[in-house]
Amino acid sequence: DLVSDATPDQVKEILPDEYKIIPKGEAFGILSIITPDGNDYEIARYREDIGKGRRPDAVKFSTIDSDVLRRDLTINALYYDVNKKQIIDFVGGYEDIKKRNIKYIWFF
Repeated sequence: DLVSDATPDQVKEILPDEYKIIPKGEAFGILSIITPDGNDYEIARYREDIGKGRRPDAVKFSTIDSDVLRRDLTINALYYDVNKKQIIDFVGGYEDIKKRNIKYIWFF
């Protein structure tokens, strides 16, 4: 999965024409993208859940530091800045991988 501050419309504008775009979940800021070689990716906008439980009632578009709080595990909450070529880690997920630990985000 990929996450960005880009809106679904912005993602559609920048992707090459040979990529297939499936707008499943577009109201939640999510597009499914199939590359010419058949790889399938979901691209979502940074967001916060509104409501309780695994399936939110709605989402509010947000920032990276708020988006991290909706992730389940610290090791699933790592971001990669493609411009700076560096990992962004708000919750210690990189260290948890190195130590072979699995922790829930809600510990933060």
